[in-house]
Amino acid sequence: LTLLMSVADFEDWGLYPGDHLLHLDSFVDTQRIKTAVDGRRAALLHRMRSAGFIKKKDKLTFLVGVANTIGTPYLLAACPEWFPTWYTFKAITLLTWRFVSYYSQNWHYFLLDFCYFVNLLCLVYLHVWPSQELFILCWRCEFHFA
Repeated sequence: LTLLMSVADFEDWGLYPGDHLLHLDSFVDTQRIKTAVDGRRAALLHRMRSAGFIKKKDKLTFLVGVANTIGTPYLLAACPEWFPTWYTFKAITLLTWRFVSYYSQNWHYFLLDFCYFVNLLCLVYLHVWPSQELFILCWRCEFHFA
């Protein structure tokens, strides 16, 4: 391509004769990269619009989350004596799972977030130090930062 073009062609485009290789190579690279990105974008959009994009794991997680949102307040209202056992089981299970999954990805410093601290504080309230001040602190903070 560069051999078929004359110096006058480059000067017409506002390029200097010594710069023609640089400009043509960057133009070809830019076009190749743009074509590759457009192809990947089209493939991603096609995959997202397909029926199988939402995985069964996502559906199950959503179902369990909604059931938990409905079931936990019901348990608290209907059988308050069972709530500490349920909350302890749920907190230990989910916090352990979160620790293992975050630690394997080197995200364990995210566990220093305030919401994890409040969940541990709620466990302390339920089993170690049940005072009214700690109860108010736990539940107000949990609802604000959940």
